[in-house]
Amino acid sequence: MMKATSRQHISVVAGIAISLVFVCYSLANLDWKIFSASIVAVDLQWLVVFILTLLLTMVLRAWRWHVITGLSRRDWFAVWRASCIGYGGTAIFPARAGEIMRVIHLQRTAKASTGLAIGSSIVDRLIDAVALCVLVGLGLAIFVSNLAVERHFFVMAVVLFVAIALTVAFLLGGARSSALIGRFNRGGAIGSRLAQWLGQAFSELQSLRDWRILGAIVGLQVVISSLDVLACWILLWAFGWALPVAAALVTLICLAMVSALPSTPGYLGVYQVAAMAALHEFGLARSEALAYGTLLQACNFGLFLAAGSWAYLTTRR
Repeated sequence: MMKATSRQHISVVAGIAISLVFVCYSLANLDWKIFSASIVAVDLQWLVVFILTLLLTMVLRAWRWHVITGLSRRDWFAVWRASCIGYGGTAIFPARAGEIMRVIHLQRTAKASTGLAIGSSIVDRLIDAVALCVLVGLGLAIFVSNLAVERHFFVMAVVLFVAIALTVAFLLGGARSSALIGRFNRGGAIGSRLAQWLGQAFSELQSLRDWRILGAIVGLQVVISSLDVLACWILLWAFGWALPVAAALVTLICLAMVSALPSTPGYLGVYQVAAMAALHEFGLARSEALAYGTLLQACNFGLFLAAGSWAYLTTRR
């Protein structure tokens, strides 16, 4: 317990340090006139469309998680609420506490087992990782010619692939997976608890072996990824910048990469650095890109906080 607490403290401190570095980097040589003029020039109608698109991706991600859990249709609302609790936790708590909060909430409201709640959450995030690998591959194929960057992305893709392969092997392993669970069961109290969770995850996620369910998950992810890119592109139009969809794709890739680092609640500084790194290649001034990243962060933070607050208040009734 002490070691876990120590790791959490290290993660929080590292997140604060990284965010401070990002903020200082973002504010260096900032032209406030260009920044404020860019914000003021935003088309509110396009901004509303952007926010609605973000909200739609949140709903679809909850739907995807619901399909993964294999819970009944009447439990969809519980999964949506748990997702909203997770979004709210991500907005206001450090160390990715939102991930833990959504798992706990799903256990309590949908009466899901610990193994199912944790296992489905991990699979849900691995699907996001697969989608990121696809987007990175697309970005590398079209835009990137820097060999050092290619090697870095390749290593990341290999790590994600290994994690995904191990998860799939566990779900499809049958007797071998059962034997693995048995080994954990001989490891004392902690091993027994872990074996219990693994056993629950193994038995209750077997629905993922159904190709129809896998097809539904893949279809949902294609729509989600497309809407993610579209949302970033719509926000560019809200600023009045007629940039190609490639700019939105690169921005999304950079944001996904940078947000993997520890950071403060709400990812302070992360959106700004990602936007500057991506949009500089498309001719935007540093201060314009900073305005884009700031508004992108503000809209996400506002939606996450509103969704989390709604879920918390309605659950307490």
